[in-house]
Amino acid sequence: MGGKAEPAWPPRTTLLALLASQFLSLIGSDVAKFALRVWAYKSTNSIAQYSLLAFGAELPALLLSPALGLAVDRLPRKFVLLTSDILSALCTVALFTMAEASLLTVFLLTSLSSLLGAVHWTSFAASAKLMVTRNSQLLRFSSALEFAPALSMLFSPSIAGVIVELYGTRAALIAELVTCAAASLFLLGVAVPNPPEEKKKPLSEELLAGVRFVLSTPLLRAMFVLQIAGYIAAAALQVLTMPLLLAFTDAGMVGLVLTASGCGAMVGAAVSTALSPRIVRPVAAILVLQVVQGLLMIVSSLRASVLFIGCTAFVLMLLVPLLRACRLAVWQLLAPASMQGRVLLLLQTLMQAMLPLSAGVLGPLADSVFEPYMAENGIWADSLGQVFGTGRGRGAAVMMSVLGVLLIGVAAWAATRTALPALRIDVKKSE
Repeated sequence: MGGKAEPAWPPRTTLLALLASQFLSLIGSDVAKFALRVWAYKSTNSIAQYSLLAFGAELPALLLSPALGLAVDRLPRKFVLLTSDILSALCTVALFTMAEASLLTVFLLTSLSSLLGAVHWTSFAASAKLMVTRNSQLLRFSSALEFAPALSMLFSPSIAGVIVELYGTRAALIAELVTCAAASLFLLGVAVPNPPEEKKKPLSEELLAGVRFVLSTPLLRAMFVLQIAGYIAAAALQVLTMPLLLAFTDAGMVGLVLTASGCGAMVGAAVSTALSPRIVRPVAAILVLQVVQGLLMIVSSLRASVLFIGCTAFVLMLLVPLLRACRLAVWQLLAPASMQGRVLLLLQTLMQAMLPLSAGVLGPLADSVFEPYMAENGIWADSLGQVFGTGRGRGAAVMMSVLGVLLIGVAAWAATRTALPALRIDVKKSE
């Protein structure tokens, strides 16, 4: 017996236009952000000070996320998408026109631009639940979304590097304005569904509805803790990979490893899109993927070899798009359509804040504890040194391994929760 064909959604031209808009918005923002961070780091010449300023710049985003999430849930989605792009472009114009901007001013404006980017992404992702006809299509949508960050990760650092080297930081800001304008043009011709109306409640209750929802049941709290652990691991990889590699190789080889990571993310996005129709237990997939991710973090820290670390980085990033797509699909399935903006924006801003926070914690910890203890004559040289080796960069390797163990531990803890069967949502179930 032949089953009824699953309806195509959204129309292919609409999907391509939305994805093109998302990619252009993201790559322009990432090019400008990369250039500004290079300038900011050179201005401070201090990892700790740079990390503190970066986290301070992300703090307003965390505090404002409930209000902006409510705006995403209440205002027309196309209006939110276009407005966030335009305001982000105005932040860039402000930076461009300032002859002499203080470091704090740059961080605050880039923080606002980053927050607006999170609002744009949240509006885009939250619209998925209104566009699909079956739950199984949410994972396909989430997987398709992963192409934009994968492409940006692969190309934006090299594009930004060339632009800054040849034309300076302001040229990177112009590039963001151009891509922002192009992204807005794509959006103008696309029909984006609006969020459903909800019975009005007191403003304080509506503002905190996303936070209360995420923490409302053991099931959701377990999922939240699992996701935060993943954010910390991803941030730690970005913080520790550079000192780990520069301890025994040069910047050119580091660039190759980063390129391998970007290629892994691109292949992973394609694999995620291909596998998404077959994944019916996304939380189970998250648990398995985070365990494998933890194992790869441990394995990559054992040998000081560019080829070895490059291969593990490729495989590690190969898993990330599917992991992110499963996380997004789970929250899209669990959160009511009228609350998607508040829930998804909360998670997105937490993820963005995790990198500077991790850098602020892990950097000093590496410098004051792990690196001295793993020196040739350090306290751990005769114990952990037998496994990881001793010398410069081996403290970062031990930290990477410890975080890998913690990631596996959190996944094991989540797997033993009584709420896990409920978390295993069948994405093929109809609404």
